[in-house]
Amino acid sequence: MKKFLKISVIIFATFSVFHAFADYIGKGSTPTPTSVAEVREKTDGTYVVLEGYIISQLGKDKYEFSDSKNRKEVLCVEIKKHDKGKKIMPDKDFDESQKIRISGEVDKEFKPFGNKCDKIKIDANKVELIP
Repeated sequence: MKKFLKISVIIFATFSVFHAFADYIGKGSTPTPTSVAEVREKTDGTYVVLEGYIISQLGKDKYEFSDSKNRKEVLCVEIKKHDKGKKIMPDKDFDESQKIRISGEVDKEFKPFGNKCDKIKIDANKVELIP
């Protein structure tokens, strides 16, 4: 009985480790990035993925974001360093020249912070650096 228990524990531990690093990579697994212009058409609470650049910091956790270096379309994003114990910002420091990917929800029910933002922002839940 003890031998069966030991073997079961080893098998379970082995498969648990491999499974912890697995992820779905099939069709639909990578959301298509949304443009800043498209975000304006989305409804409140819609999950979006944006790729572009943070071009300035407006407050403690408020930033101005553009999906291109020419800064034609600008959107405000709220990025907390941590949210409910989950790390949001990347480990490495970055500046306005670093392309990033932001995942989060559209928020159309907030008070704008200054003249830089309209009444739409993104509540980010993940920020990744794009090499």
